[in-house]
Amino acid sequence: MVRFVRWYALEIYTLIALIFLTYMGVVGTTTFTQKAMAVYTLLFVLHEWEESRYPGGFLDNVVGKITGILAPEELKRASRIPTGILLLTFTMVPYFFDSQPLFLIVATNLCIFEGLIHIAGIWLAKLDAPYTPGMITAELELAAGIYVYAQLANSGLLHMSNIIWGVIIFIACFVAMQRSLLAMTGKGYGDVIKTIKSKKSA
Repeated sequence: MVRFVRWYALEIYTLIALIFLTYMGVVGTTTFTQKAMAVYTLLFVLHEWEESRYPGGFLDNVVGKITGILAPEELKRASRIPTGILLLTFTMVPYFFDSQPLFLIVATNLCIFEGLIHIAGIWLAKLDAPYTPGMITAELELAAGIYVYAQLANSGLLHMSNIIWGVIIFIACFVAMQRSLLAMTGKGYGDVIKTIKSKKSA
């Protein structure tokens, strides 16, 4: 059972996300936050598939070239477990607690981060083509994130305290997810930093 979950983690995440989308369609998305979560959920699913499968290769072509970490296929598939948990948390919490704009801001920060990191990945990984696996959907996430921020600003809900806490919570959650991914490879942030430094000095 454990091996099944590790191997089909992306498919399981996709199924849960589609069930969640169906739930939203049946119950309804009456608030702006709930409508945004419907869009985010769809974009996150498409992004994971573009990044991992069609065409896939983000872990090898970008992360591997930057950090030197090359994972076997089973580990790459299993890496979707902590990623899926993060994505489901970032979409379900704002949906059910839609009166709290802070949770929407946290999810929106992920959208913006994805869009920027995929652009930066071209330069960081020194890729020949101006594309990183997952980039198309990442830029759609960036556009959606900017739109949400603009709408929050127009509605007077974009308070500085929410922005600051939104960034802090996003970073904390993202770092926790990344630590989980590194732990699956038997490495830590220190190992990654050493590898990056050795690549620069080579």
